Amino acid sequence: MIKDIIIIVLCILLLLLGRNSILSLAKKLLNKFLPDKIKKRLFVKKRHSKSKVIQDPIYPILSSEQELAIKNAIKITFTGDLILLKDMVENGYDVKSNQYEFDSMFQYVKDYYKDADYNIGIFEGPVAGEQKGYSTSCFNDGIPIYLNFPKEYAQAVKRAGFDMVSLANNHMLDQGVDGLYATLDVFDSIGLSHTGAYRNEQEKTVVTLVNVRGKKIALLPYTYGSNHYDTDFFFLKENRHLSRIIVAPNNKHITESLESVRNDFQEAKSLNPDTIVVIPHMGKQFRHAPDEFQKYWCEVFAENGADIIFSDHPHAVQPIEWMNVSDRQVLVVHCPGNFVNSYIKRDGDASMIVECYLDSETGKPFASACIPLYAYCKFGKEKKENYCGVPVYTMLRDKNIEFSKYEYDRICEVHKLVTKVALGTELQIDNVQDRYFFLPKIGYVRQMIKNNF
Repeated sequence: MIKDIIIIVLCILLLLLGRNSILSLAKKLLNKFLPDKIKKRLFVKKRHSKSKVIQDPIYPILSSEQELAIKNAIKITFTGDLILLKDMVENGYDVKSNQYEFDSMFQYVKDYYKDADYNIGIFEGPVAGEQKGYSTSCFNDGIPIYLNFPKEYAQAVKRAGFDMVSLANNHMLDQGVDGLYATLDVFDSIGLSHTGAYRNEQEKTVVTLVNVRGKKIALLPYTYGSNHYDTDFFFLKENRHLSRIIVAPNNKHITESLESVRNDFQEAKSLNPDTIVVIPHMGKQFRHAPDEFQKYWCEVFAENGADIIFSDHPHAVQPIEWMNVSDRQVLVVHCPGNFVNSYIKRDGDASMIVECYLDSETGKPFASACIPLYAYCKFGKEKKENYCGVPVYTMLRDKNIEFSKYEYDRICEVHKLVTKVALGTELQIDNVQDRYFFLPKIGYVRQMIKNNF
């Protein structure tokens, strides 16, 4: 009798500990020694318990056919706001050489851009010259924010691998209309292709069309407006050429704005592009979900023929989405967050690069991926270095990058945040990958893990 009791107790302990290798043996022994009434209560009732059993989800693996299609695809990357706040301008200045240096901000992402066929970014601020004074604020410091970047920053953006930048954003007129024109002159002088801001109506009416591996891609940039100027300013005859403006559905200019957008799409379609990419600057700041303004205009763009919508402005990561429109799959990136900036509160240290894969025959998007970024900054021997955008994968793989336990915990949080928001799937750091694929009708699709930590 005592022996039987000991065996029963041991078996119950094994069941509670969840030792899977001998789980079945424990159940057999209990079935042999326990009375039927107790067996019924132990096994049958437990199966019908309301307690929730937490299990690790099993995500689909990228098939060899999908891998081959992605490998042969035309790859376009989209990066959020390229911006310099006041302290970032100051950190870029070297007293000894009397020069600015910003290339280091891109040192950990250049390989991603080099591996792509075309790289698009949002250049959020003018390059209007030192005489105007550089960026005035670090944001949320009580100082009115007027951005202005050294010419060296535009040069660093070009060297990083950006093929095209959009100037349609709410900081484009921080140094006035003449500051905007000066920015266009700088970009032209260094060979940095740009769109979204124009010197005259003739420049604006010409749809930006680029050739990427034999495919014609039309680019249509928009902004909800610009700081320090009301919406009416952009609808005055003398200012309509400055940019393409979209307004809220209840705004008095909505009819004119919609008509302008439809005309833009007609003009773009007349060029017979393989792909139409819309780059709208819109949304509420520091939100991880699109607002009604964003949803409204995404539907308008998609219905008028957009294949891809690369949206930004909220300074926070927002979802990647595949919209079904008339049997077409439209890729929508609601916001990738800033590339990097020094305002890291409110998840400002979390962002991503988004990759879009186009069918090399049709030019239509069929897959996407995100690369989570962490805003990393270290202190040099003489001064604080600038923040740089570092892929989370690189943060954990590069032995030359040093960070504290506190930073490691935050890196893990950033990784979870970006994957949860962008993909709708919260992923743990122990299975970190260089990029996360997101496919229409399927969602997140994992790579076969080749190297574990």
